[in-house]
Amino acid sequence: MKFFSMGISHRQAPAEVRDTVVFAGGARGRFFAAMHSAGIDQLAVLATCNRVEAFFFAESPDSAKAVFLGEYPAAAGALRVREGRDAFVYLCRIAAGFESMVFGEYQILGQVKEAYAGAREAGFVGGELDRVLRDAISAAKRVRTELDLGAVPPSVCRAGMDAVDRICGISGKRFFIIGSGRTGSLAARIAKERGASSITVCNRSPERTRRLVETLDAATVDYAERCKAIEAADIV
Repeated sequence: MKFFSMGISHRQAPAEVRDTVVFAGGARGRFFAAMHSAGIDQLAVLATCNRVEAFFFAESPDSAKAVFLGEYPAAAGALRVREGRDAFVYLCRIAAGFESMVFGEYQILGQVKEAYAGAREAGFVGGELDRVLRDAISAAKRVRTELDLGAVPPSVCRAGMDAVDRICGISGKRFFIIGSGRTGSLAARIAKERGASSITVCNRSPERTRRLVETLDAATVDYAERCKAIEAADIV
């Protein structure tokens, strides 16, 4: 059995391609089931705004690649497969933030941990994958401890909001945030902390939006009305 990584990222796949590779809702469970049917029983999937990566053990990557492209054919031109040491080094670089849009950002390590936990919950972590993921997480923590990354924003979202504040100013501005997942929620909290005059949120899932609105005393609009809300906002 060999260790492989397989996926797409912001480095080789434009946003319109990445947006087709969705692991929300039941998509993750279907993907795991399809990979299991293809003979792969050690698998973790890291899915963020900027990348979707599968890490797995197999004799060959061919069956896993067929599953990935069967589910997400638009990724064909951008899919990258790595094997053995190259795959492990790549995983360590991801966990340490070296492959992130903002070099050294820290949020990705938490996302790798979540991918590990999700794989364990799904029953796809055997001894080999457990060792690989633990070692990658440990390496990323060591990088954070031993390298001077104190000036690096902890997340791509915060780096983006810092740029917005520097260029446009956040205080007194009307914010409209599309999406209330991890990134949207963080953007909304930063806007609130820095004195935005109003925050309006929309999301395809009303329940998730409701929790964010209650926490931040924000307004909400139906997803279908988002274009009108864009026109009324200073910053989207």
